[in-house]
Amino acid sequence: MKLNIIINKSSDEYIALKEVASECSMELCDSGTSVKIKQTAGAMRVYFDGKEVNIKYPTRSALMRSVGIISRYMKEGVFDITQSPAFERLGIMIDCSRNAVMKVSAVKRMCRILALMGYNMMMLYTEDTYELENYPYFGHMRGRYTKDELREIDDYCAMLGIELVPCIQTLAHLNAIFRWPYFAKYRDCDDILLAESEHVYELIDAMLAGMKENIKSPSINIGMDEAH
Repeated sequence: MKLNIIINKSSDEYIALKEVASECSMELCDSGTSVKIKQTAGAMRVYFDGKEVNIKYPTRSALMRSVGIISRYMKEGVFDITQSPAFERLGIMIDCSRNAVMKVSAVKRMCRILALMGYNMMMLYTEDTYELENYPYFGHMRGRYTKDELREIDDYCAMLGIELVPCIQTLAHLNAIFRWPYFAKYRDCDDILLAESEHVYELIDAMLAGMKENIKSPSINIGMDEAH
């Protein structure tokens, strides 16, 4: 399927549309079916009159979702689809702390798939699988994300209308760091950090500061579960 989206070809919107279209085996080119887009308030509407497609969208995530609708319905002929989300945030949490850390390329592909379905939020659950300044053994040999990789993922998500929300642990579920003798003084028992320890509070401060530095979202998911 070929589409000619009437938009500035160097704009962020066009680059984003091209990214998600690639997941649907769709080609954006001047010889394709004409697609006109307009940002408006209210519900998203995508309609095809047999000659051209018109898209009215309220948000970047809705614009990405419209590509999924075109891919699904255009082969059947004329259509008119209106959708309005039931939630302000629709997201997913991907576990990057068990058995494997998704490569940046894999995260980006997941973002494209989520964007086509209208998702606008994603969490990467990272217990110790991210680079932490002044703590070289934090995530050591665990496939941790570097600061540059987190920024790259964050920028890519934002381009597709998806908010990347940090998802970390600040009390328990940190068994992997205790493989290293360096973290012995941070430990209460099992995989749990030692409450009221200045060392621990400095570590948590570094976690929060690092995420704020590398990810634009004002939100953060702070795990404090199963601290027995």
